This record gives sequence, structure tokens and C-alpha cells, in this order.
Amino acid sequence: MKIHNSRAHLDLGFGLARQSLYLVNARVGYLVPLEKSRWTINDELHLNAVPDTRYKFYFSLNIGLGAILSNSEARRRDPRLY
Repeated sequence: MKIHNSRAHLDLGFGLARQSLYLVNARVGYLVPLEKSRWTINDELHLNAVPDTRYKFYFSLNIGLGAILSNSEARRRDPRLY
């Protein structure tokens, strides 16, 4: 049995990202609900009189390794690739 909640939100926020060999991405924002919260069991039965979820402010921080190179940067580093 799967019980889940779905609700559309308008995401108002901003973020900063830096990527080279590593990735650091920070984002802050506010979620504005666009519809009423709906709880569903097994994607069929909709429940009434259930607790409301309230998402408001959020902060996310992503850290990773790896690089995405542009074509010109890749050619400069290793001309045999092209």
C-alpha cells in the first residue's frame, strides 16, 4: 500500500553555483502552494480530513565531484579528442 501527498508549488528563490573539478551549489527559496494538498492511497483513493503539509522556506546545499567541460576547453586540454 502506498500513501502519498502531491501538491503543486510555485518555487521562488535564487541560487549560486560553482563548478570546475568540484561542484558547490547553494539555493534558498520559498514555496507558494498553488493548490490544496491531496493525499492518495495507491493512486486511486483520495483521502479527506487529513493533515495538511506546509512547505515554506527551504535551503539546499549540493556538493559533488566531476567536471563538465565546454568543447573549446576540452580541445585546449587534449586536442586528440577532436
